[in-house]
Amino acid sequence: MRHLIASSKQEAVYKDFKNIISRLMLENTQIKDDELSRRIRNSKYPKLLCDLYSSALTELLRQWLEHKYEISPEALVDFIESEFIGC
Repeated sequence: MRHLIASSKQEAVYKDFKNIISRLMLENTQIKDDELSRRIRNSKYPKLLCDLYSSALTELLRQWLEHKYEISPEALVDFIESEFIGC
């Protein structure tokens, strides 16, 4: 039973985290002019795109925390910066 409670709390944390990332991405498009911000601003559905990106990022971090990837924290940050943010 404890595992189920911990698991449901964990899911709530990931959901909140995803929502925060999505909101920040959308807000940043108003003040930044990088590739990601332009892509979001020019999208027909900017909120939907932010939700997509934040879901992907949250799942990537979750999988990394669960040891699905053998990669250092520094390498993960480099990957996210070059492949995700810089895409």
